[in-house]
Order: sequence, then structure tokens, then C-alpha cells
Amino acid sequence: MKKLQIICLWLILWLYFIPIATFAQNLVPNHSFEEFSRCPNDYNQGNRLSVWQPYQAVPDLFNVCAAGTNAGVPENFYGVLPAAEGNGYIGLTVWHASAQPDIIGVRLKEPLRRKKRYLVSFKVCLGSKYSSFYANNLGILFTNNPEQDVQAQKAHVLEKEIIREQSTWKTISKVIKADADYEYLLLGNFFPREATKTDKLSNADNFPAAYYFIDEVIVKPLKRKK
Repeated sequence: MKKLQIICLWLILWLYFIPIATFAQNLVPNHSFEEFSRCPNDYNQGNRLSVWQPYQAVPDLFNVCAAGTNAGVPENFYGVLPAAEGNGYIGLTVWHASAQPDIIGVRLKEPLRRKKRYLVSFKVCLGSKYSSFYANNLGILFTNNPEQDVQAQKAHVLEKEIIREQSTWKTISKVIKADADYEYLLLGNFFPREATKTDKLSNADNFPAAYYFIDEVIVKPLKRKK
């Protein structure tokens, strides 16, 4: 009985004190990569995405409209995975033995405001048909200078642990307090190759890279219940 009372007390405190963002607007346009100028039919076509822009290298776009090609969903050149939401997702090289990682960005629907709190999250899964390595350092950076900050060596939301999920989506999330007003979101690895941790897949003999699918990018302002 005492244990049940403690659980009920914690539930009451959580409902009263914890900010919620269930009904808040997602500030990320085209957050699950459903809108594009043309259906992709091959890799390196992330520039077909609406509102999102490649800032380093060229990310990939995948959608069910491209079934049977390198850019299909659920199966494509890089792996086999249904979308976490909707019909599509993107793919980024997070670490490569000799090439730069992919970085993509978008202008937010409205800027982040300094000292305000936000729930930031995205879903990620390894593209195991292409990757020989797992990696860490995938994250989100808010900025007003997206062209300059692709190698910022910092991130507001950062996965420091090596991401090993191969067939299911992993959610990376964090509540942040904005340290400035920001208009843009960047997604990728902003750290040098030597600062990124990697681990080789067992029995893997693919490309010397860690490649990940990304879906459902969320930035929501937090509000408290009255």
C-alpha cells in the first residue's frame, strides 16, 4: 500500500510540475520529410526536399513513392525500414573514414526565444546495408548562421553514446532552455572525425561509414498546466 501511495504522489507531482508540449505547435516545417519537389529515384537527392537545405555534402531522401529504387521505403540502397511517421525519411552520413558528414538544415516556423524552454527530439536508425560502423555525435544545433556553423563542434541536443539501433527507431530527445534567439535548425554531426566515437559492426564489410536514417524532427515550446 505504501508503495502505491508513493507512486500516486509522484504521478500528482508530475502532472502538476512537469511542462507539457502535447498541444504546442511543432516549429519544424516538413518535420517528417513528406514534402518534396519531385519523388526521389536514387540517392543524393536530399535537395528535392521542400524547405530543408543541405549545408554540407548531400543527404538522401526516401519515400514510398520510390519503391523499387535506391530511394524506396521501406527498402532502399542503405537499409530496410518503414517510416516512423508518414511515408518518408532522410538519410545522413554521420561519420566517414575520408569524407565529410552530411548536414541538413531548415528555417523554423518561428524563432526560438532566449530563456524559453523547448522539447527537442528526432528519431534515428542505422542504415545497416551501407554502414560498416556505428557512431555517436549526431545532434541538433540551433543557429542564425547555418553556413558557418556546420563545424561548430557543439550542439544543443547531442547523442554522446554510440547509436546501435538497426531495425527500430530510437528517439533522441532533450528539454533545452534557449541561450539566444535562433531562426535555424541544423541536423548532423558537427564534430571532427577524430572526436567522433565509432564501433565496427560484427561481420560487416560495407562502406567505411556510419549512416543513419532520420525522421520526425520536433521542436515544441513548453507550457505548464495552470
